Amino acid sequence: MSTRPQLTDSSPAPNRESDLLRQIERLKDDLADEKLKTQEARNQSSKALRAQARLRQRLDPLYQAIRAIMEDLPESTGADAETAEIPGNTALVSGVAYAAWKNQLPNSCGKIIDALLIQPLTQTQMATICKMNYYTARNAVIILRKNGLLEQEGGGMFRLKRL
Repeated sequence: MSTRPQLTDSSPAPNRESDLLRQIERLKDDLADEKLKTQEARNQSSKALRAQARLRQRLDPLYQAIRAIMEDLPESTGADAETAEIPGNTALVSGVAYAAWKNQLPNSCGKIIDALLIQPLTQTQMATICKMNYYTARNAVIILRKNGLLEQEGGGMFRLKRL
């Protein structure tokens, strides 16, 4: 007795065919939706590009004017950038002139010089602004005075001499 699988005559072909046709229709609908979305995205992109072109066209004269102004301005050199006017003194003190001194003296002296380029200060103010101990600031002032870099005003204020 051999058992062989028997084929049944259940005609799955028409059922499968209708399923495939429905799936094809769904895919066609999906494709049409995606084409519509793609077209909408292209339209939005082209609108954005047109808006960008209009904005660029409106801003270009301003850009060119600013560019012309910037080209006409002289470039800032180290001497210009490092020059400060000391209040109460009409002479300009050049930070460039003090750069060599800052390299030769202790760091505390360099910090004091940088602070005094802005305005005259007392020793207490120097210590506070330069974030150092009062005695460190006092010793730096002594070194600077020995080198002839500081002048003392009334009220204990120190300022840099013009070099």
